[in-house]
Amino acid sequence: MEHQCIVSIVPSKKNEVFVFAGGELRCFSSPALAAKGLEIIAGRNIDEWLAGIDEKKRSAVEKRLEFFHQLEGNKTLIFGIMGGSGQALFMRAADLGLDVRRIPISRLYALTQVEPKSSPGERCEAITNAWGQDESAFYPLAPIDPSILLARGLARERLGIQDLRKPMQLRFHAGLRDAQYILPVESEGLISLIKKAVKDLFHNRKLVEQIAGALESLRALLPSSFQQRLQGVMGHYAQPRFIVAAKEEEEKLEKYILELIGDLPIWKTLHANGNSKLPGVKGLGPALGGVIIGEIGDIRRFPSASDLRSYARFGLKDGFFPKRKAGEELSCNLHLYQAMWFWSTDQVARYEHVWRDLYYWKKARELQAHPDVVARIIKDRKGRDRTMYDFTLKHLDSRAKRWTGSQLFNYIWDLWTALEAGRDAEGWYVSSRWPEYMVRVDSELVGGLRAYLEEEIPKRRRGEPEEESEEEIEF
Repeated sequence: MEHQCIVSIVPSKKNEVFVFAGGELRCFSSPALAAKGLEIIAGRNIDEWLAGIDEKKRSAVEKRLEFFHQLEGNKTLIFGIMGGSGQALFMRAADLGLDVRRIPISRLYALTQVEPKSSPGERCEAITNAWGQDESAFYPLAPIDPSILLARGLARERLGIQDLRKPMQLRFHAGLRDAQYILPVESEGLISLIKKAVKDLFHNRKLVEQIAGALESLRALLPSSFQQRLQGVMGHYAQPRFIVAAKEEEEKLEKYILELIGDLPIWKTLHANGNSKLPGVKGLGPALGGVIIGEIGDIRRFPSASDLRSYARFGLKDGFFPKRKAGEELSCNLHLYQAMWFWSTDQVARYEHVWRDLYYWKKARELQAHPDVVARIIKDRKGRDRTMYDFTLKHLDSRAKRWTGSQLFNYIWDLWTALEAGRDAEGWYVSSRWPEYMVRVDSELVGGLRAYLEEEIPKRRRGEPEEESEEEIEF
């Protein structure tokens, strides 16, 4: 009779992989080595791979892999935690034909004595114990999981490129402004064309051709003393390759992300069209939407909307996350936080949708709740007193936007959980709390809150004190 073998795997953020099987715990220095171990369990031959290793290292590698040879020939269950580091390793195990099951970390905490600060090794043993207590807490790997995981990596890369491009673009505009005063008056037409072209990052080929023609005409008009200056300045601003190439790479990544997640039910329902009863979310394209869906991965990881918000650093009343001590792992997901923060601060107010109404409603409520600015004294970096002001327009606007982001997290959790349970999205929405909530918001905006905003904001802007900057109090 075939023996059932349970293998619990916990990859760490330090690129190590902890494996617990047969009462033994082993730590492998790299995911690649652990992946070869999975191939051994699956009955694959790795002799060719071993032959390519340097002879001095081969014997040590073979000795490390002996642990996996002991597990050959058994019916093996691979267990892990849903989400977190090293998820690609579980995808690899599934590709090898192994039975992979994962448990949400919240269920692991509930079933065992393991704590959030427990080591990866302790989590390995706890996973095995949890299987003995409640097998229903474990979920098999879903067919869509690899696509979501790959989309997560591409979406992270997409936002990373944007983080590099935007500062360069700001410096580009600043340099172009300076160029207006460095170059002669005859160059104004050329600079005007470049300003138009940079708005769409030089995608308009007609404008690019006009810039090239204007540059040649300007060279013919200017005396030789200006030629070198013109070439040095305009040679860069007429073709800013770094900015253009970065934007092109972002667009290419967005296309790949959409191919991976565009057919997922959660993506389609979040981007419902005007004929749907669902409140579509605008401004949540492949970049931000890809990060949010990719970082969440599987909504079953989160037992409640509050847990999801906390994971995204949107679940704290005062807007602050507890400081960590050196060596402690971060318990929130900064990629998820960044994506929702970008959406709530930069995108939500740009479009006409119910989420903008929700933002306006909350902003009006914040203004009503805090009619006065509150001053407080803080110490600057040099230990001197400086006056800061709470509940300014900027402060209240940030609070309203952050709150709107938390509401979208609530909606995503409700919607995704309903989809996971196999419910019809529109049928679920009609019977949920959301339609009544949205109607109340719209009613209160029409009933006076929108007019209150239009009147109150200019009035406060005129009367608000300005905060002292550190430069202003230099002696």
